Amino acid sequence: MLSEGQTWFFEGDNSTAISYLIVRKIETNEQGIEIVHVSIKDISIDGELWDIAHLPIEQNILAKSLKSRTEVDPEEDNLQEFEEAYSLWKKDNGGVWGIELKDVIKNTLINAGLQS
Repeated sequence: MLSEGQTWFFEGDNSTAISYLIVRKIETNEQGIEIVHVSIKDISIDGELWDIAHLPIEQNILAKSLKSRTEVDPEEDNLQEFEEAYSLWKKDNGGVWGIELKDVIKNTLINAGLQS
């Protein structure tokens, strides 16, 4: 069972660094879909580490990508970027990803111009 504040390693991380995610918020939308809002940390791209502040993804899809819990303390991480991104998503009635986490990350990095 997922809960806010947990940190997880996930499938599809082929970088040399060990990427992980932080479960930031869990909520159910009007259609009854459980949404997990996560931050992705330490994605290695060309030797640099990148983060994704906010990804909303369906809980049942996300659960298939999780490998194991980490020992990382999410309290040490700055929440400001996540809170700003989440607020913008909420204000804009943003969508929710319903595809595998590795594909969500790939699409996000392509849209940000960090990967082709």
